[in-house]
Amino acid sequence: MRHNRSTIVRILGNAAISAIGLALLLANAPMASAQTTVYAMTNAGVFGTLNLSSGAFTQLGNPGLSPAGMGGLGSNLFIASEGSDVLYLVDLANGSITPVGSGSATYDDLGSTTAGLYALDTNWELYSVSSANGSTTMIGATGFGPCSNAASMSADGSALYATCDNGSGSILYSLNTTTGAATAIGNTGLTRIDSMVFANGLLYAAPHNGTLYTLNTSTGAATFVANTGQILWGMGLPASTFAVLHNFSSGANGSNPFAGLTMNASGNTLYGSTGAGGTGDCSYSGLTGCGTFFSLKLTNGAWTFDPLYSFQGGSNDGEFPVRPVTISSNGTVYGATLGGGEGSCSFDGDTGCGIVYNLGPSPTPPRTPLQKWTKRLPDPYHFMGESDGGVPFTTVIFDSSGNMYGTTAGGGSTDCSGGCGTVFKLTNLGDGNYSESVIWPFAGVGAGDGASPFDGLTFDTAGNLYGTTAAGGSSSACSGSGCGIVFKLSPSGSTWTESVLYIFQGTSDGENPNSGVVMDTAGNLYGNTWQGGSGGGGTVWQLSPSGGGNYTFNLLYSVPVAGFAVGRLTMDSSGNLYGVLQNGGAYNDGQVFKLTPSNTTPWPVTDLYDFTGSTDGSNPIGGAALDSSGSIYGTALFGGANSNCGSNGTTGCGDVWKITLN
Repeated sequence: MRHNRSTIVRILGNAAISAIGLALLLANAPMASAQTTVYAMTNAGVFGTLNLSSGAFTQLGNPGLSPAGMGGLGSNLFIASEGSDVLYLVDLANGSITPVGSGSATYDDLGSTTAGLYALDTNWELYSVSSANGSTTMIGATGFGPCSNAASMSADGSALYATCDNGSGSILYSLNTTTGAATAIGNTGLTRIDSMVFANGLLYAAPHNGTLYTLNTSTGAATFVANTGQILWGMGLPASTFAVLHNFSSGANGSNPFAGLTMNASGNTLYGSTGAGGTGDCSYSGLTGCGTFFSLKLTNGAWTFDPLYSFQGGSNDGEFPVRPVTISSNGTVYGATLGGGEGSCSFDGDTGCGIVYNLGPSPTPPRTPLQKWTKRLPDPYHFMGESDGGVPFTTVIFDSSGNMYGTTAGGGSTDCSGGCGTVFKLTNLGDGNYSESVIWPFAGVGAGDGASPFDGLTFDTAGNLYGTTAAGGSSSACSGSGCGIVFKLSPSGSTWTESVLYIFQGTSDGENPNSGVVMDTAGNLYGNTWQGGSGGGGTVWQLSPSGGGNYTFNLLYSVPVAGFAVGRLTMDSSGNLYGVLQNGGAYNDGQVFKLTPSNTTPWPVTDLYDFTGSTDGSNPIGGAALDSSGSIYGTALFGGANSNCGSNGTTGCGDVWKITLN
């Protein structure tokens, strides 16, 4: 069992984390383009790529195992052997296969949605398949009866489809992944469809005669695409490709990144911080060092890691940065640390109430290898842990006048133990000087207000601020401390007015929203909760304006048990949401997921990557960042290639990762 450091115990919970040493087989895999190419395997067991436009098949390897279908999940591709009970993982570089494990179902076909693996057995019953160990769980009978010639399931779509050839042509069915029941769509007019895959929003089918068609998912009608010259018993495409950009190690370069990443406007540099390591003299639950600030720069296709600053702690510097930094208009960065500085706060063994800092390139040489950037002094603010707030668990944001805003998890009102937390403003006085004021002191559950905000704020175009608190509200379902709220702060001159937009009830809606919100162009708010929901692992939700200052709550995703949704969501230009789970995924070491907008709820979920707790990392609590091409970046708190961090049972120093969508 791996134990999270005690800060995560306190803020994010202490869930058991299991690790398995499944080797990552994708490091050198060729990339299959979602526009033109998928992976495929013939009935003779030859593995390769299939061009969906021309039908051309290119061999990559020959594992020699005739597949009973194929399915992609996350960055992995799986096959099963017809008539067996074994699930295999496919190496995309050469087609070699590694047994994952056995289940109770005898495979007649394997397929997948973007959220899971499924199997049909020889009795035409539908099973869910664990990508972690190959175990199978019966869902129910399909009801489409014996298939005299062939049956196949689709791969990689948001919905699951099957065909059954009963002698009068292959009938296309939709499969209910909750009950197993099949609903007939229509006759395809084809004989003996062997495999199907979704790509480019289309369902492709490969009959037994070496051809390729698309199928209309409303009518079943087939449209010819190309001749393949191959009998294809499996087609699939993993949703993503995963790569580690940097492995942290104990010592001066930093270790264990709690915070997520921030990308510069040019898209070629990532900035981030580690919660431990560096040259400072700090100690957190077996991890040493006060944390570091670093960059990763893309040059000629390669990422170069550069340690830029090492926090020193004490009264003059911060320690323990845990949220992403903000890049200012002049290229310097601003951020906050939970500890260090002044005041009498004691958070998880560190001293000081935290600071807001400003880092930039050292103006004059010499620049030491581990201190290439310097702090711009004076620091924008040192919290005292009193009415001004303390423990700033926040990213800071700017208004058009250069004033900064953020939150503190403690200080402020004394109605809560250690303070209920604040929303603060740092007024820009010029010449790098700021004046702090509290624009909202939270009052806690007794006053129907929020308490303990654990992330920063979001502006709308009118200058209103939005955020969440992990506690407070009026629900009694969460140990008397409240289940948390979503709030809005509206400016009027020099004063601010709070509106509580939603109070979490600790039921199917979730509890403890420990991340901030993201807003779309229509004014809808999106966020997540760390716990609760029907699955017990938190929720992803939407608040939609419904007039008169009111909002309607919509549940978009209920996270499975022990998943724990953490880190602020990220939205792309199409409205897709990206997030991470602290644990969760196939191996309970964390997951990266995508939610696709839909007119109905829940939204379709895509499993982009499941961390194994090995060299790929574990516990990606910092959230996700996107570049202009849609690639996803983040950090893993533990795991990675180096395991010499921590003396309290933690494993691994963490890493920086990238996911490329196929």
